[in-house]
Amino acid sequence: MWLGKYPLDNQTCPLELQSFGLTTEEQLLYWVTEEDPVRFRHEVNLPQFHLDGIHTHNAVMTNMIGNFSNLVLKLSLRRELGYHIIQSYIPMIILVMGSWVSFWLDADAIVGRTFLGVMTLLTVNTIIATVGKDVPIVSYAKAIDIWAGGCVTFVFGAFLEYAAVSYYNTRGNSETRKARVKKEDALLPFKLMESSRRATMRARAASGSDEDAEAHAHDRASNGTGSVLQRRPAQPIMRKPDAEVPRHKHCIQAKRIDLISRVLFPTLFGMFNVGYWIVYILIL
Repeated sequence: MWLGKYPLDNQTCPLELQSFGLTTEEQLLYWVTEEDPVRFRHEVNLPQFHLDGIHTHNAVMTNMIGNFSNLVLKLSLRRELGYHIIQSYIPMIILVMGSWVSFWLDADAIVGRTFLGVMTLLTVNTIIATVGKDVPIVSYAKAIDIWAGGCVTFVFGAFLEYAAVSYYNTRGNSETRKARVKKEDALLPFKLMESSRRATMRARAASGSDEDAEAHAHDRASNGTGSVLQRRPAQPIMRKPDAEVPRHKHCIQAKRIDLISRVLFPTLFGMFNVGYWIVYILIL
């Protein structure tokens, strides 16, 4: 029994009836009718297989003693996929797609993205271990092993993607903080000068208001009118340079990695699915 395509495999179960001690000269076995000699009861169902056909023929086995007549019966069985689709394929597809949610989370959400990556990876490994208990141990890779390995690769790839995003984002935030501190240090003399000018302007405004009050009283006494335009000192407008620091290129690179991954991972997983089903259903 070859399980390289498990669980997408077809199996042939042979059954041979042979005389133990009588040669063809003494006993000859043959099917009574060549057409439909074996009948299968349709009310009998196999839980994991579907009977595709029954093939019979006569054969002769030759050894040192002589020739012996054989009756050969072969049952062609096709494995049912319902159990494996529900228990293996669909859960793994959901987990792989669930690992892509981290691409839409903020790069600073360290706890959420790490928890999501670790949990999806552990859950996929648990499903693989559960499926492996029902399969005979063989020395070659089965179809379900290729599928599980591909899913683990995509989940682990999403986890590594966040490692790269976290590296660039952390480095970019550090560089942005350094640039902001540098700019604030450069603006410190300007801030001191501006505060000094404001204090001078307030002192001049106070002295100017006293002079205006004296001039106002003198005008009222000479003209006999009370309507006088009050002079206000023109205050110089100081424009403060922009202290905002743009995000570092590493932060932009981290965001770009997330944007690329949102398209790249679903595309590659779709290509993997198409190739997997075509190879194991149509080619092999």
